Amino acid sequence: MKYVIVVWGALAGGLLAVTAAGAAIADTAVTPEPAAPAATAAPAATEQTTYYRPPNRAVLAGGILAFLGSYGPAVAVAAANHNSFDNNLYIPIAGPWLDLRTRPGCGGPGEANCTSKEDGSKALLVVSGVFQALGVLTVALGLVVPEKHHITVQARADKPTVRVLPAQVSRDGYGIAASGTF
Repeated sequence: MKYVIVVWGALAGGLLAVTAAGAAIADTAVTPEPAAPAATAAPAATEQTTYYRPPNRAVLAGGILAFLGSYGPAVAVAAANHNSFDNNLYIPIAGPWLDLRTRPGCGGPGEANCTSKEDGSKALLVVSGVFQALGVLTVALGLVVPEKHHITVQARADKPTVRVLPAQVSRDGYGIAASGTF
């Protein structure tokens, strides 16, 4: 059962790392919905502004998922097994590497023979360690890489306006003219 958990964890970690890499390339657009114009109002002018600001939420989410996708199964294996070397899996990032170092040897003089399960476990420990490190690195990058934002600002043309100006009302007469939108 522990090998199935580690295999699923390695597969999920790989999928999440690919998601994190795709998220680093993607742009995130934030466009608020414009207010519905009044029936009598003239079309409103719009202005689109683009700015960049960290943190990049998509990269952060990808890094967190990659880390948790590889660290979670490692913790589950450490909890399920009562080996002293598997207790190292509770340590993030370094745990899989410490587990590899302290694992009992195989096939040497005075050592037990290894099975293919042990070789698979060692390979999955390497995968887990790599994806944990990549997840943490991706989170760190997400904190400093700016995220692209698009904001569309729409001028509000639904307010009534009145202009009162001096005007010539006849050939030699002057007065006041008022104009506006209502």
